[in-house]
Amino acid sequence: MNVLKSISSSVILFTLTCCSSSPPAAAPVTESTKHAKPHIGELSPPLTAIRPVVDTYFGVDVTDRYRWMEDPKSTEYAAWLSNQEAYARGMLAHVPGRSVLRDDLLAAMKSTDEIVDVRETDLGVFLARKAAGAPSATLYFRPRSSSDEKPIFEPSNAPSVGTSLDSFVPSPDGAFVIILTSSGGTEERTLHVIRTSDAKELPDRVEHLREMEVAWLPNARGFTYTRYPHGADKADPFSRYRNAEVALHLLGRSTDDDRTVFGGASLAGAPEDYPEIVITQGSDIALGLVHHGVARELSIYVKSVSQLSTTGNWRKIAAPEAQITQVAVHRNGLYVLSFRNADRGRILRTRANAPDIAGAATIVPESDDVLEEVRPAGDGIFSLVLRRGVHRLLHIRSDGTRTEAALPAELSVETFWSRPPATSTVMRVESYTESPIWMKWDAERDSAPVALPFNPPSRTFAGVRVERTTATSKDGTRIPITLLLPKGSARDGKQYVWLLGYGAGGYTLSPKFYPFRDAWLKRGGIWALAHVRGGGENGAEWHRAAMKGNKERSIDDFIACAEKILADGYTTSRHLVANGVSAGAMVAGGAMTRRPELFGAVVLTSGATNVLRIDTLPSGAENAKEYGSTTTKDGFEGLLKIDTVQRVRDGVSYPPVLLQVGANDPRLPTWQSGKLTARLQAASSSGRPVLLTVVANQGHQSTTADQYVQRYTDAYAFVFWQLGHPDFQPR
Repeated sequence: MNVLKSISSSVILFTLTCCSSSPPAAAPVTESTKHAKPHIGELSPPLTAIRPVVDTYFGVDVTDRYRWMEDPKSTEYAAWLSNQEAYARGMLAHVPGRSVLRDDLLAAMKSTDEIVDVRETDLGVFLARKAAGAPSATLYFRPRSSSDEKPIFEPSNAPSVGTSLDSFVPSPDGAFVIILTSSGGTEERTLHVIRTSDAKELPDRVEHLREMEVAWLPNARGFTYTRYPHGADKADPFSRYRNAEVALHLLGRSTDDDRTVFGGASLAGAPEDYPEIVITQGSDIALGLVHHGVARELSIYVKSVSQLSTTGNWRKIAAPEAQITQVAVHRNGLYVLSFRNADRGRILRTRANAPDIAGAATIVPESDDVLEEVRPAGDGIFSLVLRRGVHRLLHIRSDGTRTEAALPAELSVETFWSRPPATSTVMRVESYTESPIWMKWDAERDSAPVALPFNPPSRTFAGVRVERTTATSKDGTRIPITLLLPKGSARDGKQYVWLLGYGAGGYTLSPKFYPFRDAWLKRGGIWALAHVRGGGENGAEWHRAAMKGNKERSIDDFIACAEKILADGYTTSRHLVANGVSAGAMVAGGAMTRRPELFGAVVLTSGATNVLRIDTLPSGAENAKEYGSTTTKDGFEGLLKIDTVQRVRDGVSYPPVLLQVGANDPRLPTWQSGKLTARLQAASSSGRPVLLTVVANQGHQSTTADQYVQRYTDAYAFVFWQLGHPDFQPR
């Protein structure tokens, strides 16, 4: 069977990225998965072996029934995963309306081109254009004096099948561009340097990178980039993403000669620290920034650009205690975004060549706006702020005076790039119901941004309106909810409502246009977003309120949002869907285990559902800063509260659940969802299906249009079937 063959081969890929302790010795199967007769056909879920392992944390015994799944070399788990995928596919294949749903999603995802990113240079504009239906964007160059677009990099011409253009950074003069590519949905990336004049790739290639943290040297004679020590992923998988360092590369030299100039052993930091260098055109001050895992607060160092060839002479000017999250240099001004004693942020300025953070002047005081980003501009900085859930862009001059880009109320600035010494910026603006367009704003000349000439035709969700309300959480906190309502939606208790939550890392569920929502909305469904604590919607305090031992507040908030939607009469629990992706699966999964009667179905994608075991992952040290660690009593107690697998109880009537995973996921390996699948199949008394689907060529962050179509075809078909939508019921 082809699907089994493809999934089995993909398991070999994912085992390279997930790590655990050695599995316990094999034992006889003591219990098989309990199941009710399927609603479709005579299919049954695969039998699942239970081999209990007991861990003792601070005097508390915790049983892990499925530790054997964590073995990256287990052929038994590979076969079990394949059989779960086959079972899920067999069930979903019989759902009526699925093919029409897929066609709608294909049309929505592949109807027009998309401009993924835009960067201006002296010579012209670089833009990544993703053609309708293409798996990856192609990079083009558009000269200032012409409207012609010349292809610079086309993934379809790359030697590796499935190559994706992930990001790019041109040199300020536009003579060269650095691109980062990956293959197969992994986060293992390759850096390439391309000459703009003839689109020729230079020999200056770097393998095994993770992110695009690149800074061009003056006159584009070279660049700095963040790398990991050679051989780390071969000697010890746990060191795969540890001990990062910044190297200096000069064009035309062998990358074997690249020298470490920042980070690594010289800083004596934690293994999960991630350093980068920032160089601003027109300034001799280089910034050395250290990201401490998933924490937002930075350590900041400064040094002269002319002295970058050595590791010494870095001056530390701020530690994480200063609560600085963003930095920008303009001429001799150093601007920092600090949340110390300011939960919504304030912007400070000090001298770049003699910085004094403690004595820095306040340029933008704390206000109702949540400050999120600062970038250098021609006369000061640009600042991105969040105002009542919508992003706005400000230009702040060196004397403190401000100008705001004039935009319609619902349009939100989701990305922007500035290029000193210019006073202009290019920005991507979008809303929940309108597709993105790229605009240019010259803060010294124009009050309103102007659309760039190469935007594709815009798309909208016709007849859909946006409403906002609030729920009251368990402790009395008011939690914002955003609702996307199709024309004619009534509070008659008959609507199908999709409720999404995230609430981690200070990430904000801001207005973004997702084409896949159209297939839900056009069938009368309501899409709702729960802006739970742990996110960044209301500043640093909102984030801190649901970190570590307080993470359960995110779950309380999500439950309150569900109750509010029910109380307002939009739907009944029979037609309410709980959805969480990645860390959001802790929230939606946690709500399901606490209040299973609230939801008609649950969809968890690439979920962190067995968080007691996240210490064993390569990203465990990073996650500890956000969620806690089992190495401390408080950390263990907090994680036990939010571990979805451990919260499942035998004999409880759980709603139907769809779990979706990517085989090439280095952050959250498939056994996180695999354990929850097995536990729910064994424990639930409802007789409702629990399905696990695997996308063979997908990582945690890399998702193509085809993969989105598959993910949401499966999710919507499953949910509409289980919620009783008439177009999806077997006859």
